[in-house]
Amino acid sequence: GEVKGRRRFEETQVPHGQGTIYYFTNDRFNRHNYTGSWMNGFREGNGTTNFKDGSIYTGEYRNSLENGAGLIRYSNGNELEAEFVNGKIEGHGVYRYSNGDQREGFFSDNVLDGQAIFTRNDGTTVIEKWQNG
Repeated sequence: GEVKGRRRFEETQVPHGQGTIYYFTNDRFNRHNYTGSWMNGFREGNGTTNFKDGSIYTGEYRNSLENGAGLIRYSNGNELEAEFVNGKIEGHGVYRYSNGDQREGFFSDNVLDGQAIFTRNDGTTVIEKWQNG
């Protein structure tokens, strides 16, 4: 189904099952809409969030936060495939640039931290050291 505005969710007014919600224009996370699984009012399982800047997150949710494997496609053509924990990028991730370059490493609290492998689109590989992004 599709949820817009203040539509009632049966007796409980809590979304449950599959559906789409459109966010208010002043959403603090700049989300446009979410389509996916709901469990007792929380985004739970697999879903997709579209953001006002054109970015799209597709992946797993737990307690309404990005949690597990996910992919962010940015409006400029770049994308990040990573592990998410409680809404933050944590652990292994691969950032792919629209020109074919890619950077692979480990993230902590949303920033690249430690050793990373940068591979240019011509196959040249560089080992990098990142500290707090």
